[in-house]
Amino acid sequence: MAQTTGQRRQQANMDIKQLRFLEALAEEKHFGRAAAACFVTQPTLSARIRQLEDELGLPLIQRGNRFEGLTPEGERILGWARRVLVNYAGLYQEVATVKGTLAGQLRLGIVPSALPFSARLTMPFMRAHPAASIHSISRTADEITKSLESFALDLGIAYLDREVPDTLQTLELYPESYVLLVPEGEYFPDRDSVSWQEAASLPLCLLSKGMHNRHLIESAFQAAGCDVEPQFQSNSFLALYSHVSNGYWATIAPGFHARIAGLNQGVAAIPLVEPAVVHPVGLLWRQDEPLSPLVSAFIAQSRQHLVAETQPA
Repeated sequence: MAQTTGQRRQQANMDIKQLRFLEALAEEKHFGRAAAACFVTQPTLSARIRQLEDELGLPLIQRGNRFEGLTPEGERILGWARRVLVNYAGLYQEVATVKGTLAGQLRLGIVPSALPFSARLTMPFMRAHPAASIHSISRTADEITKSLESFALDLGIAYLDREVPDTLQTLELYPESYVLLVPEGEYFPDRDSVSWQEAASLPLCLLSKGMHNRHLIESAFQAAGCDVEPQFQSNSFLALYSHVSNGYWATIAPGFHARIAGLNQGVAAIPLVEPAVVHPVGLLWRQDEPLSPLVSAFIAQSRQHLVAETQPA
């Protein structure tokens, strides 16, 4: 006797690979790139996702001549798929921990301004746990929050002076202050500090509008009673540093970035005052129960770093 569609669905076996393929397609937004990321052929990935659609009885993908996005149903299923994948990874991390080894991969989202600081946490963590790895992704503060809530990230390093959802927990890591980066000897030579008003008089290159760090910088200028309109904007600190190191331009950067700029001969970093602007930057994670072993270990490592920083030299 022929089987009905419902009977075939009941006998189908959803597996982790199907969920991974769906997540990869959502991230890559291209069948070929998603297949490459999963180390399978494109026909294999497409067939497995169609099997998942058949089993669920829902269209998950908007298909045309190319990938056109997830359907509304697909977006909802993706949220559950990511949740399952996080728990699946946590299970294997727990098994490895029981066997005496912490293994697996952490997905860590970091705001661009905190990238230089992040090595203070990631390096000791990976030295302590050589079987673990970290995938670091540069994202805006809003993107980090959304990705944590949607299970697309495990941890984030972002600004804490903004509304943080109740579903997330935080740990303050350091206060972010600002410096003016200038070609050495060209502006304010031998000065120990510079006011924001003085900085506004220079030819500035700044981060792009829409980035949280740019918003903080504009707020500081407004507090000093001045507005700025940079001639050059970029979403990359590296591009800003390149302009400054070639002369004429100046930019404003977090204090930790001054160390990177200091590697470029001919760039001076001068603290900004009037007002003295400070913003807290911290670690964010979901209030999962239980936390995965990797997330728990990274939080513990971060707390150890804070304790070490407060110890007298």
